[in-house]
Amino acid sequence: MEKKNVNLTLLESFSDLLPEEIEEKTLQSLEWFRSELQATYLNQDKMNEEGELVIQAYPFIGSMVMFPYDAKTKKKLPYWDRFPVVIVLEIEEDYGAFQGLNLHYLPPILRVRFLYELFQYVHDFSDEINEDMGNVYSKRLRITYDFLKANSNLKYFKPCLKRYLTSHVTRRIRVIPYEHWDVAAMLPSARWTGATGNQIYKDSRRIIRDVG
Repeated sequence: MEKKNVNLTLLESFSDLLPEEIEEKTLQSLEWFRSELQATYLNQDKMNEEGELVIQAYPFIGSMVMFPYDAKTKKKLPYWDRFPVVIVLEIEEDYGAFQGLNLHYLPPILRVRFLYELFQYVHDFSDEINEDMGNVYSKRLRITYDFLKANSNLKYFKPCLKRYLTSHVTRRIRVIPYEHWDVAAMLPSARWTGATGNQIYKDSRRIIRDVG
């Protein structure tokens, strides 16, 4: 299937750095990306143009997306991310919202572990994809909230679970193809408001510890 409206200049440039011997989505490759990308300087305008535009009303469940966001309840929130990278978990069409896992809330070392575990549940949906959508949705996660709660290997999900209103997405949502999930997840693209990354990571570790 032909890809449409795709811009992967930045993500592909980092993917090309990956040594051939660890090109699969292994713990080794994720650790490599974590160490290599953590000090990367990102041009926010370029990040806003990566991936493929969502052409339907909502992104598909199980896909990875990113978008600039202006939280509706920001005055009440202790902190929030203005540029989430999210794996979509549930669509709430009646409320104009969707729930997902914002990977930025995990410190990079835990993000590696969580992403590696999530890769075990990626499903090939190629036969179910409309040709007009290209192949960006062909590989997605097949998980639910109940599934996450029931699996101790996926306990890292708790601080990542967030709800987003589509009316507060300030630019179009963009989908990241599966082959670039590792790069997108490890790039330091979070834009925190209200706290530093280290403060947020400390809270996330506490939440995970309390979950048990």
